[in-house]
Amino acid sequence: MCSPPRTKVNSSTQFAEFSDFDEAVMGAVADNQDAHNTMSDYFFTNAAGRMQLIADIAKWFHTVVVEQEKTREAEESTQER
Repeated sequence: MCSPPRTKVNSSTQFAEFSDFDEAVMGAVADNQDAHNTMSDYFFTNAAGRMQLIADIAKWFHTVVVEQEKTREAEESTQER
């Protein structure tokens, strides 16, 4: 029979003290930093790419806001009935 996962048998303090958890967090932060540096280099050295990225983010953001507004209006309409 398998032993229960660490999250079920240890406190949050004990869980955080496991060396492999520390290594996993450090690895995730390091990987994130590498990705961030790559994106920053691209963003600041490629004007055409930067403009396209900003345009794409604006389109995505606009779509999300419009959809949220539609959802809010639909919920308000349902509540009024």
